[in-house]
Amino acid sequence: MRDDFTIPPLSSYRYQQSLKEGSWISLSKDWEGQSLKAPAVFRVRSTEKALFFEVCFPSEARSKPGSSYGSFEEELWEYDVAELFITTSSRGSSQYLEMNIAPNGAWWACWFNGVRALSEQKVEQEAFSVCQEVFGKGAGLSFSVEWASLVKVLGPLVDLRYNVTWILESPESRYLSLAEIPKEKPDFHQPDSFLPLVRE
Repeated sequence: MRDDFTIPPLSSYRYQQSLKEGSWISLSKDWEGQSLKAPAVFRVRSTEKALFFEVCFPSEARSKPGSSYGSFEEELWEYDVAELFITTSSRGSSQYLEMNIAPNGAWWACWFNGVRALSEQKVEQEAFSVCQEVFGKGAGLSFSVEWASLVKVLGPLVDLRYNVTWILESPESRYLSLAEIPKEKPDFHQPDSFLPLVRE
C-alpha cells in the first residue's frame, strides 16, 4: 500500500511534531495534557479501493470482555479503543462515520446524522475488514472500509475531514484526540473540529 493522503500544515505545535515520523503519528499526552504510560501510534492510508486505519496499541491495552478478533461489537469504548471519525462537506451534510477498533481486533462502526444523532443508515459490515499486521513499529491492526460504501452515504468524497481518537489505560480511561477540541471534558463527537484530509 502507498500513502495517498497529505495532511495540511496546522498551527498546532503538538500536531506538527507528531508528523516527524513520516506517515505514522504518535500521541503521547491525554486530554488533560498528561503523559501516557505508552504512546498511541497510528496512520491513515488508502488504496484505490479502501481507506485504511492502522494502529499499534500499547502492550497492556485491554479489550472488552467477551469480544473477539473480527467480531462486530458495540460498547468497545468502555475499554481501550482506537477511533476514526470521517465526514465530508460535499453535500452540506452533518453526517459522519465512526469506526472503532479494539486491541484484540473486535470492531464497531456507526453512521451519525449529527452530533451523537444515530442514523437509521446501517453500516455495510461486508465493506469493513480487519487484519493483523507487523509494522515497523511492531504488531498492530489494519482496519479498513471500502470507499464505495462511504460514497453511498456521503456522496462525492471531496472536502474530507477526519479525527483520530483513543481511549487507553482503562478502567481509569485516558482520552486522546488528534484534533484540538475546544471542550473542557472529553467529547469526540465534534465534526466542526475535524481536520482536513486530502485524497490524492
